[in-house]
Amino acid sequence: MRLDSLLRDMDIEFFGTGKHGISPERAVELIGKDNVFFLDVRTNEELSLFRFPFAHHIPVNEIPDRLDEIPHDKLIIVFCTCAVRSAFIYVYLLEKGYNNVKMLFKSIEEFIELLTPKPVYMRIKG
Repeated sequence: MRLDSLLRDMDIEFFGTGKHGISPERAVELIGKDNVFFLDVRTNEELSLFRFPFAHHIPVNEIPDRLDEIPHDKLIIVFCTCAVRSAFIYVYLLEKGYNNVKMLFKSIEEFIELLTPKPVYMRIKG
């Protein structure tokens, strides 16, 4: 899909319905699913501070050269520290023909908080 077409589709309905993103709560529910690919686009320096063992790490500046590592047949959930880089990669992947891409809504801190023992335990206990 061409970038100009993608941008034309980004109207109030697009942003208002949130179809382009996924909440941290929903993302946590999808960890470990075979049909989901978490893509961490933070820098190598950021990765040294906190790792997500369920995510595939490709720094944003390496995405064009490592595109073959990103599957076309899975839901791609892109995230970074503050959603700026993930927004770029979201659009880039759509432009490259990926059809099932979402970016993580909210901050990475909220995502990390949902991965701490108490919320995990509460989900298991139901």
